Amino acid sequence: MRVRFLLATLLAVSTSAVAEERGPAVRQFVGLSAVAADSGFGLGAQLGLRAGPSLLRLTLDIGGGSSNRGYALGALRGGVLLPLGVGAHFLAGAGIGSLSYGFIFDDPAASLTVALPEVGILFGGDRTFGRVLLGVTGVIPLAKVAHPADSFGQTIDTPKVLFNAVLSL
Repeated sequence: MRVRFLLATLLAVSTSAVAEERGPAVRQFVGLSAVAADSGFGLGAQLGLRAGPSLLRLTLDIGGGSSNRGYALGALRGGVLLPLGVGAHFLAGAGIGSLSYGFIFDDPAASLTVALPEVGILFGGDRTFGRVLLGVTGVIPLAKVAHPADSFGQTIDTPKVLFNAVLSL
């Protein structure tokens, strides 16, 4: 009886030591997003990994419709998650992306590189499925806006801020 208890204890201790050596849990982050921007509503998709407190994502957001404030944004974003309470984490991060703006389904449209500072709250961060990320992203052009108007004088412009609601599948 004592031998079994000793073997069970040694097995439990050795298994927990192996689990600690493997490092933080890695979870996928695959999601669909609804985006409200100062240039209109849009949709998006995200693909990423969460390893411990780090979240790294590839994102695609398209919005503004066929208006002069339309946009398509592909980006790489990284952030740090800080626990807020049971199941909630504060996200602080930044990214870099390629933004096409203007009449993106027609001409004129222009492209430039943008910086993307972001903050948000991740609900259910420790779940495998059903996480929700609510965030605000700034859009900062890293170059001069190349085409402020089309040949008819209609202005085209970049979005300045994106409000995201992401459901991770």
